[in-house]
This record gives sequence, C-alpha cells and structure tokens, in this order.
Amino acid sequence: MQDSQHRGYRAPRALKLETFEERLAFSVQPVGDFRIDAFVENSTGQGELQHFIQGELEQFVANGNSWTGLSQVRNDYGLMGTGQTVVVIDSGIAYDHTALGGGYGANYRVVGGWDFAENDANPYDDGPAGGHGTHVAGIIGSSSSLYPGVAPGVDLVGLRVFNDQGAGYFSWVESALRWVHQNRNSFENPITTVNLSLGSTANDNSTPSWAMLEDEFALLRADGIFISVAAGNAFTSYNAPGLSYPGSSSNVVPVASADDNGALSYFSQRNNRVIVAPGRSVMSTVPDYVGNLNGQPDDFARMSGTSMAAPYVAAASVLIREAFAFGGNLSVSQDEIYSWMRNTADTIFDSATNQNYLRLNLDRAIDSLMPGDDVGSTAGTAQNLGSLLQNGSFSGTIGRRDDRDYFRFTAGQTGRLTIDIDVTHYMQTSVELVGGGGTYDATAGTFTFDVVAGQSYTIGLGTTGGVGHYTASMTLVGMNAVNLGTIEASQFAGQSIGQGNNFFSFTAARDRFLTVDASFLSTAGNIDLRLYNSSGTLVGSSQGTGNFERIDCFARAGDTFYLEVIGTNANVNLRVTNLVAQNDGTVYVFGAATNDVVEFSAGSMHEVVVNGVSYSFNSANFRRFDFRGGAGIDTVVLRGTAGAESAELRFGGGELSGNGFNAQATGFEFVTIDGRGGWDRGVVYDTPNNDTVVSTPGDTRIYGPGYENRILNFEQLQILGSTGVDVALLYDSAGDDTYISTPDATRMYGIGYEVVVRKFDAVRGLASTGFDRAFLYDSAGNDTLTSWPIDTRLQGTGHDNAVRGFDTVRAFASGGVDRAVLNDSAGNDTITAWPIDVRLQGAAHDIAVRDFEEVEIFLTTGNDVATFHDSVWNDSFYGSGSEARLTGVNYSILAHGLDEVWANATQGGTNYLYLSSVDYLFHQSGNWV
Repeated sequence: MQDSQHRGYRAPRALKLETFEERLAFSVQPVGDFRIDAFVENSTGQGELQHFIQGELEQFVANGNSWTGLSQVRNDYGLMGTGQTVVVIDSGIAYDHTALGGGYGANYRVVGGWDFAENDANPYDDGPAGGHGTHVAGIIGSSSSLYPGVAPGVDLVGLRVFNDQGAGYFSWVESALRWVHQNRNSFENPITTVNLSLGSTANDNSTPSWAMLEDEFALLRADGIFISVAAGNAFTSYNAPGLSYPGSSSNVVPVASADDNGALSYFSQRNNRVIVAPGRSVMSTVPDYVGNLNGQPDDFARMSGTSMAAPYVAAASVLIREAFAFGGNLSVSQDEIYSWMRNTADTIFDSATNQNYLRLNLDRAIDSLMPGDDVGSTAGTAQNLGSLLQNGSFSGTIGRRDDRDYFRFTAGQTGRLTIDIDVTHYMQTSVELVGGGGTYDATAGTFTFDVVAGQSYTIGLGTTGGVGHYTASMTLVGMNAVNLGTIEASQFAGQSIGQGNNFFSFTAARDRFLTVDASFLSTAGNIDLRLYNSSGTLVGSSQGTGNFERIDCFARAGDTFYLEVIGTNANVNLRVTNLVAQNDGTVYVFGAATNDVVEFSAGSMHEVVVNGVSYSFNSANFRRFDFRGGAGIDTVVLRGTAGAESAELRFGGGELSGNGFNAQATGFEFVTIDGRGGWDRGVVYDTPNNDTVVSTPGDTRIYGPGYENRILNFEQLQILGSTGVDVALLYDSAGDDTYISTPDATRMYGIGYEVVVRKFDAVRGLASTGFDRAFLYDSAGNDTLTSWPIDTRLQGTGHDNAVRGFDTVRAFASGGVDRAVLNDSAGNDTITAWPIDVRLQGAAHDIAVRDFEEVEIFLTTGNDVATFHDSVWNDSFYGSGSEARLTGVNYSILAHGLDEVWANATQGGTNYLYLSSVDYLFHQSGNWV
C-alpha cells in the first residue's frame, strides 16, 4: 500500500510516537501517574531540578552508559561520530537548543530538514504536543557536558512527520524516507543513519501485510544507511513477544528498552530480533516550552520508552561505523553493523517471556574492531629503527587514547632532526623525546631537536584527543656550527651565508634577555632565522621579507644556543645581545666589556635602545629603569617627556624622574639627559678633579678627566662645584639676559631658562644679542675689579668672576680693601665719580662700581670727560698734568689721560683743591679751599 493512491491516507493502525510519557503518547496510556523531571544547565554546569507534572512514577537515573560500555568507549577511544549525519524522523528538532548547536543550516549542528506536516523547510519542534523529536536528537548528539549524547560529533537532520496535535501519517513518513535517499549526499557529511522513534498499535513478529514503507526501507538499506526503530511500548497490553510497526520490518533494526539496572523495561515490546538499549528515565534535550519557559533554549527532561532506546542504538551504530572505517572498512552496511552488535552483545534473560535477548555492549563492539598495539608502548620496548644518516620513516596506529608508541634510533651524524608527522581521524599528536627536550610545532606537524653522532634517541608518540593512524618522515641535516663563544654583546659583520642551512653556536653570558638579529640587503638574497636551545627546542624564528630579522627569548647564564641562518646572501651582519633583564617592574641594562650605547625614551611605551637594539616596555607595568655601564667607554642618553621632570647628573651617571617613571644610570663615561619639553629642573654635580662647564640656554656640558656629561632642554639648572679647579662658561640667549655673581654662586637667566653655578673657582659670563645686564658682588676680603669696555673681571681669594659683552655691568664691594681698575674705550667716554659710586660709560659699554676703596681709571683715545663729586666729609682734589684724583675718608678715585674735568664740592665738609701744571680743561664749583 505504497502507491500514490494512498498519499494522505490515515494508516489502519494509528501512527504514534513511541514514548512512555503522557504528553507525547497518543495510542497507548502509561500505567499509573508519573512526572517529568527537567534539568536546566545553569552557569555553574550543575543543573537545577524543575518539576512540571506531578505524579507517583518511580524515578530512575539512566546509568545505562556503564553497562553499555559507552563511558569506557569515550575514555579509551574518544570516538565522537564526527563526519556523519543522522536523520531524526519525528516531531522535529528544536535546533536553537544550546546543546544541539544553537541554530539551523550549514554552519550549525542541525544542518537541514523538512516539515512534511506543514510542507515547509522549517522542521522546528514547536507543536503543543512536541518535544519528542528534540529529546531523541539530544540522545543521539547532545554536546552538553552534563548530558552528552552518544555521538556528540554528528550532524543532525530533522524531518517532521507529526503535526501540532501530535497526529502523523505513514505517507509523511514514506515521503521522509524518500527524502533521505535523495539527499543522502547533499550535506558536508553523508547521511549514514536514520532514527524512527514512532510506530503503530501492533504486536507483530514479521512485517505486516499492510506495511507501506518497505520499498523505502529496502532502498535505504541498499544505500548502506542504518535504520534504528523503536520496538514499541505496549508489552503490558499483549504480554507476548512482538513489535510495533515499523519496528517489525525485516529491513530495520528494532530496539527494545532496558531499565537502569540493565533489565528489560516492563513496558517494552520485544522479540528475538531486538537490540536492547537504555530507555528508562533518560535525561535529554527538550524545547524551552516543555522545560521552564524562561526564554532560554537550554532545557533537559527525563523521558522513558523505546523511543529513547532507539536513538541510543542509532548513535551507537555511528560509533561502530567509525570503528569499522578506522580499520579500513569504509562502506560498511547496516547488516554488518547489526550483526556486529548482536555478536558482541550481552545476553539477558526475560522472565516475562522465558526467553533470552541481546543487550547492546558498545565497549565490546568497539574494542573488538579497533586494532591492537603494533609498537612497543614503553621506552624500554621501543621499536628499533637502526642508524639514521639522513632520511627515515616510521608509521603506526594509536588505537586507544592511553596508547603510546616508542621508536629508537642512533644518529649517524651530528645535526638537527626534523620529524614530519601526519595523522588521521581524531588523533591530536603528543610527542616526546625521552630524557630530552625538542620542539613540536602543532601547525606544521613537525618535531625538531638536535642530535649528536653515535648517540641513541627514543621518541614517544601518543594523542591528547582521539585515536588515529600516523606516518612520520625523518630528515637529519648535518650541523657544523661556527662557535661564536660566550657573548654579552657582539656583532659579526659581513657573514657569507651560503646555499642551504648555516649554523652558529654561542653561549649566553648572563641571566637576561637574549636578542639575535640579522641585517642585510634582501635584494641580494632573503635571510630567515631560527634559534634553538641546546636540547634542540625551537626557541624562536623570524621569517620576514625585509632587510632585517630578529628573535627574542630569555637565556640563563651558560645556556648554549644554535642559530640557523637560512638563505643565501654574501653580506649578512649578525648581532647577539645579552644585556637586558627585567624583574618586578624594573628593567635592567648591564654594559659589556665593549663600548656600549644605551638610550632611554620615556612615554606610554618606554623605549630602551642598547647598541642599536630596541626594546619597548609598557609604562603601566614598568616604571623603574636601572642602567649600568660595563668595562668599555660607555654612553647613556636619558630622554624625558613633554611633562615636568627632574634630573641629577653626576660623574659616571645620572637620574631622570617624571610622572610614573624613574631612570638611573651608573658607570658611564658619557651621560646625556634630555628634558624634551615641559618645565624641567636639574642638578649637575662636578667631580673632585678639575672640571669645566660650558652652558648655553637649554644645553649644558660638564667635563673633566675621563668623563663628559650633558643636560639638554632644562628650564632650571643648578651646577654644583666642589674640590679641584673648576671653570664655568655661561653663555646668554638671543634675548635679554641677566647675570648675577657672588663669590659662592653665579646666576644667569632669561626667558625660559635659569642656570645657577655654585662654588666654582672661575666663572665667565658671555653675552651676545639682546640687552644684557651683569651684577658682580665681591667677597668679604680684598678684591680687585678690572674692566675694559667689553670685559669685566672681579677677583679675590677663592673666586674669579668675569663677564664679556654685557650692555651694563654693576660691581659691588663690601668688606676688605677693594680696588677697581676701569679702562675706557677707543671712543669718547664719560666718568661720573662719587665717593661710593664710579661709572664709566661709552658708546657701547656702561660699567659702574660701588663702595670700592680705590678706583683707578685709565683714559686713552677719544675726548674723555670726568665729573668728580665730593662726600659730606673733608675731601681733597689733586690735579697734575693729565691726571685727577679725588680722595676722602676711606676712598680714592684716580683718573689718567683726562681731556676735561669737572670738580664739584657741594656736599659739605672742608674740601681742598690742589692744581699743578694741569693739561686738561678744568671746571670747578662749590666750596674749595
């Protein structure tokens, strides 16, 4: 009854979902009340119990995985069913369930389907009487960690043959079966299995005369597709062997239900063709509307029936097919799988029918198909490959997840061995060198290590995932490494890299970062680098296409490394740097025996450059930098930011501090600190020896025997002298500047800068453009000032201060007997003299002195005029020839070479005037005697 006239015809036996659960069973009723307990996985993965229908059904927990051996199969082989597609002909699949892939289509677990009840392409399990198909799908392929399916790697197809009210038609099932045949190869993975957890009200031991699905079943059977069908749940109605249809078809595999203890479920129909599998109180996926209705498609519920046992066997057939394929049988049929299930099954006795039945033993079925151990599984029983000179190979099978194969060989030459490993199925290679290191590159599938001629090595292979076959090819490249010795920092320029591989060996000198780089002209031949440790483990590689390659790693003192330079280029510059370390937020740089150059630049990423090798450190993690010079002539440069910083500069080093960083340097012959913007303040210290300072605004150098320091772009600067004979030269800016000196300190300042020099033996102030002023203060002892139109020098015990090119100079005397000598210019000059103030002015100079006890003025060329003013005491004026002298209490002013003199006695006292042979024009006023 399968021709077209029966399409849409309601079968004489009602089609029903073969479940022992009230909401989904339509042609049979359960015995007594019951309830569904649904588990919903929460964020902790523990599950939360929800009660939906209350009753008195005894609760069972489906521990059938233990007696079917599924748990052991998972542990031993890791089979998942990946690469196969299972069709669920049922009430549809709630494909948005998190354990079923969360979606529908080619990129999800539920890859396709059709709704024959509503004739559309959306087979979602959404009917009020639904949930059954989703539960069945979860038993087959749930990916939940709490409730995994039997074959969680399979793809699923949902064919919906029940409408929203739970009614179905055999004509819909017939169409679904034909759809399977037509689409068996339409997906990424072929359809290998069909599950039908449905049936009619019947109890037959053979195909009934009215059966209308046999042509389709025979077609799928010929396709090699396994068809698992529920046996039926009406045993208590018949109490005799028999099966519901289509379970009674000779073209399918009927499945009966067993309880948690492995005994046949009381409701399960049975006969001598069935395979018994777990079906009582099985926890699996259900749609949200069957679960807790919280809008999250992550619900689980218990259901009982042969509907639950059939998908268990369907998924078991997937794993058995997978095991057949592992052994080489890629076209296994349903009959072969069915026979294998029966031949490896457990026999159980049923007291209700006094007959024996066969119960699924998946562990025995899989174990008897998987190959045995073909290679020694310990290092002591390793398969001997003999001597390896250049090339070799080996192969084998990891048939269990706990299997490990070992191989032994003897190296025929010293060099590097690369083992290229190809695997099949689920094998995820785990490889070891017994007693050694080695590097496994999972992406390339290669294991590499160094060997020494004449030594034996043992290799172990296993898996961290599933099982598989492997083949391995071995390539040994001779390594005659050029020994570069023990290295802190060295360059090897002009290396000629020839055809093939080139090796260099060296030993790290310290526990520090190790940087290896190569610079070259790529147009002359590209170069790549690989760095290995002494165990042959690949530490790092650099495979760019430019003119530079670099590898960084960490090295321990005494570690030996092998550098492989790959390519052909006649001029390659190699460099090895082992000078940088870091610990607990501090970066250290240690100088080598050679001349080192260290540079630090603060910023969001602090940069340290050591002999041209750059390192970057995140400012959030690294705040302190400690640079230490070595035995050579070393240079350090510390650069700040655009913010405000402070600095100290000393013999051999310095310190720069700013927002979030501190950089210190010691043991350097040349030190430079650069503020680089912001308002920066610094202190510069001299040495106990003779030191010289040369300072311009924003650029100050101090140097002496064995060192030279420099500080740039600092707005405020103090320079502190100590012992030795120290000299400072202070240059002005292009604008207006002021110079103030005392015996202990000298200050030069202008717009945007200030320099203070303390306790220097000699200080020179040098002015240029702008309007510049100098103020000179003497000591408490006897001091001498000597002035020319552009130069003024004030000297005393322990101090020597001179200025040049200042527009105005003012000198102030205090204690002691102080003497000033003023020299005029080549032009016309004017002298204005008071007992405490004497001023000499010309076209381009203006010098004034105050409180000097003796002032002597020399006038030469030009028309020079002097004006003398008396004090309030008794004063005397002497004129003779071209000289004039004014004396009084504690002062004497003498001028030579005068052209015109004015003598004013207006302050009081008794003033005496003495003139003799005067050669200049003389004028007087006031009361002279």
